[in-house]
Amino acid sequence: MNKYFWILGLILSTLTITSCNNDDDYQTLHYVARGIDSISMPDSARLGNRVEIRTHTRYKRDCQQFQTHGYDVVGNERTVMAWFIEYNNRTCGAEEAISPYFYFSPRNSGTYHFRFWAGQNEANEDVFITKDIVIYP
Repeated sequence: MNKYFWILGLILSTLTITSCNNDDDYQTLHYVARGIDSISMPDSARLGNRVEIRTHTRYKRDCQQFQTHGYDVVGNERTVMAWFIEYNNRTCGAEEAISPYFYFSPRNSGTYHFRFWAGQNEANEDVFITKDIVIYP
C-alpha cells in the first residue's frame, strides 16, 4: 500500500512541476507613493457624521494606478499618503491629475490634526501639508 502512495506522489509531483507556466508575459509591479498637491476637506463637522476628504495628486498615465490612501493614526493626529501601483513593463504617458477620496469618521469631539505627505524636498526630507478639522458634539 505504501508503494502505491509513493508512486501516486511521484506522478503528482511530476505533473505539478511540468505544468508550471514559463510564460514571461505577466505584469510585474511595485508600489510608489505620490506626493499630495492639495486637499479638499471641511474645517469642521458634527460628531457622528462621516467626513469626505479628497486629495489632489498627479500620476503617470498608462503605467500607474491609484491603489489606496495610507492612513496612520496616533492620538488625534492622522498622517495620509497616496499609494499607487506602478507597472514595471509599461511605457508611462503624461502626468494627469486625480482626486481620490476617503472618509473620516471621528469617534470623539475635538480637534484632529491631519498631515498629508506632499513628497520630499531637495534634502530628501519629508514635506507635509497640514490641515485641522474641529469636530463638534
